[in-house]
Amino acid sequence: MHPVMPSNPIQINQAPYNPTHELDLPSYALATTGSRVLAYIIDVAVTFILTVTLIIAVSIATFSSHSDSRPSTTSSVSGRQVQTPSGDDRDWTNSAWFLIFFGYRIACERLGGRTIGKRVMGIRVVNAYDAKDISWGQSIGRNISLFLDLFLFGIPGLISIERSELNQRIGDRLAKSVVIKHGAVPSTPRPPKVAYYQ
Repeated sequence: MHPVMPSNPIQINQAPYNPTHELDLPSYALATTGSRVLAYIIDVAVTFILTVTLIIAVSIATFSSHSDSRPSTTSSVSGRQVQTPSGDDRDWTNSAWFLIFFGYRIACERLGGRTIGKRVMGIRVVNAYDAKDISWGQSIGRNISLFLDLFLFGIPGLISIERSELNQRIGDRLAKSVVIKHGAVPSTPRPPKVAYYQ
């Protein structure tokens, strides 16, 4: 089956990372907004499970008979005094989740362009200029920029995707990356400086 070429090609910025030669982006199928949102939800669940597992493992490893000497607070629940986590414990938990969430995304997207969520949804992140794997700098940039995309319940990110010809969220625009369907290949050779999508 021969893919159908669209009537209107997408004009893209062809400024290469390497100024000694111009890179040519092949045609590909762009990931849908729905598949990206579902992939993100799956990844949040994965990092939550990893964080809980880490916390349980550390708690078991550090448990000892003098654990009661650690700083904690008490509260009354149903007339009984119970011990609640101290501020330091909560800070450690939040830091662990933050590091796991971003470390997991940055590493997976650099090493193959696919987190678990993206694998399930059949999509991957690539360099917007040549459709190859993104660099460590790009992976860090697009994921740290999640703060901008997720501001106000993700509205800025969704608006950016819908208004971008390449379905790029704010982080993708800053990192010069694009999310495509895994296995997407060029349809036919295209004119220079023009990208087609299926």
